[in-house]
Amino acid sequence: MATPEVRSTLERNECVRRYTASMPNDAFTRLVDRVAGNARSGASWAEGLLYHWLDAERSDTKRTVLLQEMVRSSFLGCPFECLTRLAAVRETNVSSRSAELLVMAGPAGEQALIRALPGIRGAPAPRRTHCRLISEHRNPPFRSRMRHLPAGWKAPGGGCFVLLLAGGPVVG
Repeated sequence: MATPEVRSTLERNECVRRYTASMPNDAFTRLVDRVAGNARSGASWAEGLLYHWLDAERSDTKRTVLLQEMVRSSFLGCPFECLTRLAAVRETNVSSRSAELLVMAGPAGEQALIRALPGIRGAPAPRRTHCRLISEHRNPPFRSRMRHLPAGWKAPGGGCFVLLLAGGPVVG
């Protein structure tokens, strides 16, 4: 049995989740905008709240709103486990935005995404090949890094990054 303070935290989190789930999408978008504004002003609690909502939210539309705001504001502190889980979601807006946040987070985020690829594609790990992962968020100048990725892998949701396989670009 959970201790009383943990239990009350769990109950509070569930209450907040139900409250945001009952909100219309436009009201939720306005709320996310206000909280993100506080986070951009330096309120660490606000950024943490956005991450918590993203982790607890079940609606793909609301997840997309949260992820778009995180990408727009460059909030890069979201736990990689949450983002890799969301990168495997079938909704392309959710998967592409979460993959984009992982790439924006730098080499550690890229590695987390690369490790999650077999689970994202729903297949056993294919043979690996050298390819170049080029992030849109590293412009200008256009920087690239050599990475080991599964052969033939495409970006979830598309357009998040470019893979150069066998000398030719493949946009995921």
